[in-house]
Amino acid sequence: MTGHDTAQRDLIDDALDSWALRRGDVIVAVAGHRVRSAGSLNRAIAMARHAGQITNRIRRGTRHQDLVVTVTAQPPDPDQ
Repeated sequence: MTGHDTAQRDLIDDALDSWALRRGDVIVAVAGHRVRSAGSLNRAIAMARHAGQITNRIRRGTRHQDLVVTVTAQPPDPDQ
């Protein structure tokens, strides 16, 4: 692997990492619905679950960022 390949892989890894939730991130909106509590987060997700893709607005430190999430059906529980 060349130095260019390594730098390109690092750039991709950094980009992917920036689009994932991290410890300390605060979800402030789901699909345009403001989130003020765990209950409002659950309601916003339930309302948007058929959308296919939803945009979540998060606060990371002092910055706000939008994360696009693909919504899929939850797989069946194998224990049931």
